Amino acid sequence: MSLLQKIKSVFGSSTLEKQKYSSIDKINQENKKFTLTEETKVVDGHVLHRIKALRTIERDDGIIKKKALGGFVESYDNLGKDDKSWVFDEACVYGDAEVFGNAGVWNSARVFEEAHICENVQIKDNAKVYGNAFISDDAQILGNVNVYDWAIVDSDAKVSENAQIYGNALVSLDSSVRGNARIYDYASISEEAQVYGEAQIYGNVWIEGNAKVYGNAKVYENAFVGGDTEVYENAEVYGYTETI
Repeated sequence: MSLLQKIKSVFGSSTLEKQKYSSIDKINQENKKFTLTEETKVVDGHVLHRIKALRTIERDDGIIKKKALGGFVESYDNLGKDDKSWVFDEACVYGDAEVFGNAGVWNSARVFEEAHICENVQIKDNAKVYGNAFISDDAQILGNVNVYDWAIVDSDAKVSENAQIYGNALVSLDSSVRGNARIYDYASISEEAQVYGEAQIYGNVWIEGNAKVYGNAKVYENAFVGGDTEVYENAEVYGYTETI
């Protein structure tokens, strides 16, 4: 008989379960927003608990009723305790990641490592946000997107489909990145610029205004593209080129 079986035979399995969750309850003393339930799943070696609302939460996009079940988190530190943030459906937040403000994580999306999600951000579908990524100000991360390293997405920007944002890149100010586009290596997409298709933007590049970069185009090595410029098909813009 194993040690665990011996303990169960003396104290009973129900007693063990109570002891197991007593530490969780202690951590939860000051949290009046949600609790960790006994429903768990393991993701990337992390044990996550499904959350349950302890009070009604009136979010801008709807109401979460008291006792409603949410998605999964690893610890109480993953979700704000006195705000309107929430993890929905089968979404997961774990590691040292934080979701707070009025932010939400839906569907099968994952937020992990040291990523920070705040304000009115929406992370949905199968999107992944990780590393030290920072998402704020009404930004939307949708589809099969990956945002990681030290990337920043904010100010109403939208990243969708299969796009990848990484390597200290910035996507901001109503801009849109979609398709299979890749933005990385300190590149910046801002204002109402659009990048899509198979486009690649990297190397201290600035894309702004109403500019569009799409197809198999590449913009790299300190180039600037602005105004109503369109860069497409197999075009390449690089060096200290300024296209307005």
